[in-house]
Amino acid sequence: MEVILLFSSLFSVIVTSASINSECILNVTNPDYERKLPLPLYNSSSNYELATPHQGLIRLQTGQNISFLCSGIRNYVRQTNANVSTVTCIGDDQVKLFRMVFHIAEISCKNSVRGNVRATQEKCANNQGLVYQIGYQVTRTEWFTLITVCYIPSNGQTLYTRHILYGKEIKYRSKTKYRPDFSSSGQNDQITASLSYNQTFQKLVFNRILKSSLLARKFINDKSFLARGHLSPDADFLLAPTQFSTYFYINTAPQWQRINSANWKSVEITTRDLAVHYGDLDIITGTHDILTYLDQENNFQKIYLGNE
Repeated sequence: MEVILLFSSLFSVIVTSASINSECILNVTNPDYERKLPLPLYNSSSNYELATPHQGLIRLQTGQNISFLCSGIRNYVRQTNANVSTVTCIGDDQVKLFRMVFHIAEISCKNSVRGNVRATQEKCANNQGLVYQIGYQVTRTEWFTLITVCYIPSNGQTLYTRHILYGKEIKYRSKTKYRPDFSSSGQNDQITASLSYNQTFQKLVFNRILKSSLLARKFINDKSFLARGHLSPDADFLLAPTQFSTYFYINTAPQWQRINSANWKSVEITTRDLAVHYGDLDIITGTHDILTYLDQENNFQKIYLGNE
């Protein structure tokens, strides 16, 4: 009888221990909530750092903190009405937020998170451009940079962008189908990028520059037009909020649609495949000079997608 009681007591201890999860696990690619997923940040040091998931999961140990950012106008963490909130893992996928307890997946933003653009006075490309940053205003004094941009504000030309591609994790990236509209944030107010990618407008521009409606129709038609070519592509980023933050005109360059949807897309896919093999890559993607074509009078003309 004593042996039976001892075994029963031991079995009870084992079952109890196994049922307790000492972690908080957040699946950052869950389609049920990733569209309004906050940007997860670690702030254990003096600066905020992006929480990089492992195989699509962010794991917190009991007692570990993580901050959630819901940046943007009229955006906030639903549970606190604040732009950034810090939670503490208490185990079993539960987090403590002030005196409240939530399942970690419940922490969400009112709207989708997208970063912003800020200008610096730092020169780039042999003093041709200025460094702009696509990132997130975490607090009044702290900013997290996702993409660095070398940009010429006077003519709206982006010379290059730079970002980190996390190779070992890229195959676990978000596959969300939602895509925000492109934003003109950071651009010269005199440059209307949204108009520049309108095909009717492009045809008018080519007609004016090349002095020929026939040449304009040759270059700009239903099968041939200049598309918004991502420099730092959305698929290079792991989280939905970071993918959404690639949708700025300052992160694009005009690219023929046939190239954008075929050859260039293949280059991007190949780059990600290489990153899977080699690990994290520092990616710099740039443009080269100004597109020129012969006009009706056989003179080379530079093509600018802007007003005269």
